[in-house]
Amino acid sequence: MGDRKSPLDPEVRSAWAELTRLNLPEFRQALDFPQRRKQFAVESAFWSQPATPGVASELQRVKLLGRELSMRRFVPAVPQPGTLLYCHGGGWCIGDHNTNEGLAGALALACQREVLTIDYALAPEHPYPRGLNEIVAACKHLASSGPLWLAGDSAGANLVLAAALNLLGQPAQPELLLLFYGAYDASSDTASHRENGDGRWGLTTEEMRAYWEAYAPGAPPNDPLVYPLCADLRGLPPTFVLGAALDCLRDDSRLLAERLAEAQVPSEFLEVPGVPHGFMKMQSRVRAAATALQQAADFSRRHHPF
Repeated sequence: MGDRKSPLDPEVRSAWAELTRLNLPEFRQALDFPQRRKQFAVESAFWSQPATPGVASELQRVKLLGRELSMRRFVPAVPQPGTLLYCHGGGWCIGDHNTNEGLAGALALACQREVLTIDYALAPEHPYPRGLNEIVAACKHLASSGPLWLAGDSAGANLVLAAALNLLGQPAQPELLLLFYGAYDASSDTASHRENGDGRWGLTTEEMRAYWEAYAPGAPPNDPLVYPLCADLRGLPPTFVLGAALDCLRDDSRLLAERLAEAQVPSEFLEVPGVPHGFMKMQSRVRAAATALQQAADFSRRHHPF
């Protein structure tokens, strides 16, 4: 397929060309998880530059459930009360609190709210429910000091939605969810997996199967905290759902948007054409990502004006 006929956003193509100049090994070769974590860290540092002007960043640590977790705090000049806890993607197996520094800083600025990223426990060393339990504990810790919002991408969006379901009716229940191209069901029998799962646009169906197996081996197929598409979604707070048209997980977001509407959850669904899984980390280079981020912030302000 020639570039002129490619559905890929030209700015994404240019951003990928920049990344190629780092001469990293092919991510989708047979790398083990420790190798993938090292490479993912290098890629994440690349996407997080330049830092967001007007947003301060600091590292902090907190002990939860017997383990010391690292968090990175992003603070705009005049933050509104409360905290947005951001959960990174990486198939539950790779990534950490530094994974989305650029995106977290941009969210802090757009939402005018402190953003915290979290280094939750990773599979396969710590399979479900350890990472989720740490995020729920972090929510309870943070909610004691003000309103709590949750956001996440990919596997992080899955964890955010599961945490919100876990906290329904509790004092730490979040007031808002921002979910970016999440994995909400392990089924690969969808049009988006058939159309986009071969690796042309990044994330593959084969990778997703490996991530699910590492994260939740033996989980019941109807466990709503693993597979939120089978959950009762009634009572969730206002939820923004973002999908990427060239993502093998695209249909997960479409189906979640339908379920939220059926459950009468205040929600908004945005699907961005021409972009792959993970495109929000390109927000400093790709206008479509910056626009999507602003739409997420606008959604938050409509439901929580200041």
